[in-house]
Amino acid sequence: WSVGVKSHVDSIARQSLTQQGLDYERLLTVAAPFNTVLWRVLAIDGERYYEGTYSLLDSDENIEFTARTRSVHLLEGLDGHWPVERLQWFTHGFYGVDQIGDDVVLTDLRMGSFDTGYVFRFVVGLVGETQSTPSPDRKLPLELHYDKFDELWSRLRGHE
Repeated sequence: WSVGVKSHVDSIARQSLTQQGLDYERLLTVAAPFNTVLWRVLAIDGERYYEGTYSLLDSDENIEFTARTRSVHLLEGLDGHWPVERLQWFTHGFYGVDQIGDDVVLTDLRMGSFDTGYVFRFVVGLVGETQSTPSPDRKLPLELHYDKFDELWSRLRGHE
């Protein structure tokens, strides 16, 4: 069942991305926790990523995507820095980069979502004037946005 549904959602995701003229290099579809009805779709395109959800109970097969910047330019100066290389490999390219204060933060986009929070976020460097500088890596605490879980529950039931 889950393999068949995943194949179906992959097809719908590709079709929606194409119809909306969104280019992508990598595509990930993953079922929301404890179900195979609601799916999260993540597409990576260089400096951007697109995030959307699809429920098997939706009235149509068009996925509405939200575009976000990946800020990979913040990794300039961190070439060869072991934590960055390790996380890029571990995430299979599904990562985002943010500046939080003076810190460069690398986020595994596969686990969590922009709306509810990400499980794996690591400080990997310090932002400089012309490029970032390496720093010891440290995992940031999980910040869940509980107010968004009602929306996910509604999506699981096919309500948009």
